[in-house]
Amino acid sequence: VMNKNVQELFRVSMTYGVQTHQDILRDTYLGQYTSISLMVCVAAIAVVFLSFMIEQVLNPIQELSRAVKKIEQEDFDIPDLPVGIDDEIGQLNYGFNQMKKRMSSVIHELKEKQILSEKVHEQELRIMNHEKMLEKARLSLLQSQINPHFLYNTLENIRYMCRLEPETAERMVFSLSK
Repeated sequence: VMNKNVQELFRVSMTYGVQTHQDILRDTYLGQYTSISLMVCVAAIAVVFLSFMIEQVLNPIQELSRAVKKIEQEDFDIPDLPVGIDDEIGQLNYGFNQMKKRMSSVIHELKEKQILSEKVHEQELRIMNHEKMLEKARLSLLQSQINPHFLYNTLENIRYMCRLEPETAERMVFSLSK
């Protein structure tokens, strides 16, 4: 009887042990499946979050970077960056757009001032040339007035010297002819 009880106990223990082992295996597989499913879900959420970050943060920053390079090359004809929602990227884009407009305006004004300055400089050069020519004309007029007067006075002096000192008069005529 005891042997039968031991066998029955062994059979129950084995049945219970096998059942427990099967339950543990099932729970282990369920845990692995749940873990893998959870990891796949987390990976999918990470991919979605990453694509959102790329779309909302990285792409606008790259677009801003390209626009800055265009401005660096003095290309102010690029379209304004989208301001969108009132976040940091939107504020950066708004500030960049305003800076681009101001820089374009200042550069345009500087170019206009340079053109006007060049025109004024050319005008001043023309005036200086006209003043030079006018001065030359005045000098020529003065010379033309002085030459006959000088010649008349010199001849009068020579005529007077001919009476007083003929040798001196001769030297004066020689000097005048030179």
